[in-house]
Amino acid sequence: MTKDERLNIRQANAEDLAFVRTLLADGALPNSDVDDSGRIRFLIADAADGHPVACIGLEAYGSEALLRSLAVSQAMRGRGVGRALVVAAEDTARATGVSRLYLLTTTAGDFFVRAEYDVINRAEAPDTLQRSSQFAELCPASAVCMSKTL
Repeated sequence: MTKDERLNIRQANAEDLAFVRTLLADGALPNSDVDDSGRIRFLIADAADGHPVACIGLEAYGSEALLRSLAVSQAMRGRGVGRALVVAAEDTARATGVSRLYLLTTTAGDFFVRAEYDVINRAEAPDTLQRSSQFAELCPASAVCMSKTL
């Protein structure tokens, strides 16, 4: 990322939810449970011009959380935006008492391996996460489950 492509990573607000839903839909990612309940905390990456270009979500269950809904606009892919958001989400998770992150992916396994996530058996994820909409309904059984201790 160049100096001209600096990002501002911030907590999402209610006005950002439409952007999040659209970006997730554009990337064929689940978005039916994205709402303003606060259950999923989103971070937004804004480009230097102030326009949102990417998002990531954290769905916490005590000391464990789902890292989910990482999406980067087509124009910003390959520039380190996704990696910057993952680092910011990990920092946010640590700051809120989360010690282990889990995720499900059908397409980004290699990306998350590079970010030091380990592939695990889906059944190894905690029961609280197993009951989440992400595990129980939205992601196919073929999705790869990964985790990382923070």
